[in-house]
Amino acid sequence: MPVSPSKLAHQFFASLYTTADVKAVSDQLEALSQNQTFKVHAHRIVTDSQLTDNQKGTQLLYLLRQIDQPLLYDFFSDLISAHHIWLFHHDKIDYFDKFVQAFQQVIDTCPVFYLTTATPLHPSDYPALIQKIKTGLGLRVLLQTNVNPALIGGVQVKLENYLYDVSIRSKLNQFQAQWLKTLDESDSLVGHHDPG
Repeated sequence: MPVSPSKLAHQFFASLYTTADVKAVSDQLEALSQNQTFKVHAHRIVTDSQLTDNQKGTQLLYLLRQIDQPLLYDFFSDLISAHHIWLFHHDKIDYFDKFVQAFQQVIDTCPVFYLTTATPLHPSDYPALIQKIKTGLGLRVLLQTNVNPALIGGVQVKLENYLYDVSIRSKLNQFQAQWLKTLDESDSLVGHHDPG
């Protein structure tokens, strides 16, 4: 076992960017972790001394075809390609369960960065956005994205108890409030004139 289940959990987490991805993957991992049939089959494959490592990998991938989350399937496929089949071995230690537990601990400690935009962000923008947040704030976050066309432009950001609103709608509301205040001040100085 050259890499610990915890390190693998951190590596996998690094490939996820949104709370939706994490939720889907987490649900799938929990289902696999509780599926004794899957675990028994995987263990039999890994411990079969008549199979080569490549054959074991092929059979594990066939067994993992039930995973409907491409990110998770690709991660396991890469692990198996790198000959990390030990993850599916469970004599005295259930490494797969250790991996699932470590993954849950990682996501439980990661703050959520709520981002509301006027137009949808493209998923290809997530990695760069996460990296900018990590560089700027010094912490890794998960994105929770929402779309609100009423913002007109700009963004609303919420992290923990802090809310930042730099949307055009917010600026227009500030301008309107200032303008109404100025009108009230002008009326009080000049006097209200009713043309009717």
